[in-house]
Amino acid sequence: MTPEELIRKDWKKHRDEISTAGYENCAFVKIPRTGTQSINMILRQKMGHRTAVEWRHRYKKKWEDAFKFTIVRHPFTRFVSAWHHCDHIRADYHGVDYGDSIIDINEFVRQMIIPRPLRIVFKPQYLYVYDGDELLVDKVYKFEQLDEAWEDIKEKVGIDKDTKLPHLHQTLGKKDELNRLSKKILAECYKVDFERFNYAI
Repeated sequence: MTPEELIRKDWKKHRDEISTAGYENCAFVKIPRTGTQSINMILRQKMGHRTAVEWRHRYKKKWEDAFKFTIVRHPFTRFVSAWHHCDHIRADYHGVDYGDSIIDINEFVRQMIIPRPLRIVFKPQYLYVYDGDELLVDKVYKFEQLDEAWEDIKEKVGIDKDTKLPHLHQTLGKKDELNRLSKKILAECYKVDFERFNYAI
């Protein structure tokens, strides 16, 4: 049974079996809210949302030989997606405890960005794949062209060409939910992401 078939049947039930079908010739630096869960359901790599620097330190030999890649997303839509994800699970790991109330996203920007350091799901994307000014991965794909990216990843990694990409943990990510002030705050917060990954504000 292929990893894709197992996913379609019941990925949680067969998690251990899928793990044995992992691909060891690549290093996928997973940035939160960029489609990472869907791709990692096929790759079955257990590093979580670790930076390229952490990858290199922990798996030096594998890192040197592997096809290293990541996926980035427009900073505004990624932020909105992260907001919806956190609101859905009512988590406080991102730095704000909702309690029983729902905070407006634009109020959340002011509460989360201004007084607090950024937590994992909101951390700028460049911090995952750069060491200073050095890009540590071989390829940066964009979430906005995920289907095309998946075709290239399959070819480079050696995944069967008929393997479809499962779409897991989908949340909304429309940047028009952000008002002008929020966009101004986030544009400054994610300035390096906009510049290095060639996104328009």
